[in-house]
Amino acid sequence: MYLEALLRQNIGWYDTVQDRSFVSQISEDIGKIQEAAEKLGLFIYYLFNCALSLALALYYCWLPTFVIVPAILVVSAVISTFQSRMAVREQQAYAKSGSIAQEVLANIKTVMAFGGQGKELQRYEKGLVFAISAGKRRGLASAIGNGILWVICYFGQTLALWYAIKLILDGERTHCGIEPTYNTQNLITVSASLI
Repeated sequence: MYLEALLRQNIGWYDTVQDRSFVSQISEDIGKIQEAAEKLGLFIYYLFNCALSLALALYYCWLPTFVIVPAILVVSAVISTFQSRMAVREQQAYAKSGSIAQEVLANIKTVMAFGGQGKELQRYEKGLVFAISAGKRRGLASAIGNGILWVICYFGQTLALWYAIKLILDGERTHCGIEPTYNTQNLITVSASLI
């Protein structure tokens, strides 16, 4: 579809386009379109899963739930912000390499006439080195961020479990004083909901 639209343009349009990275942008857009359906389904699934789990945890044992949920939300927000910034940097590096390739392909007759294939290949590979290193940095940041998220999740689970057991042992009662507010069934429900 994109290629068809590009091929329909008048030849003068290519002379007026200043941004030569539209080939890399097109390939990026096509990948995004292909992943959209899968990601939309996963988003809906995780949204309902999260909402239902949080509602169950708050209903059965609201106090220990407030121990873990804020920490996970804050760390998730920080990690996703950092990962999106790293992804933008990586995409900019790939766009730079793509613009070099497009420039060479647009002027292929001149490059071939002067035997500049080797020089242009080196220039393209030099641009790819930065893009690959940006991708590795993004992968490392993603791995470290996910590791920190899981550590905080397990630490929060441990803290919530300890606090819930303390509440059970203290025997905190409801307003009527007949049955305890916190019991082992509520503890297991909250623990399973927050995992």
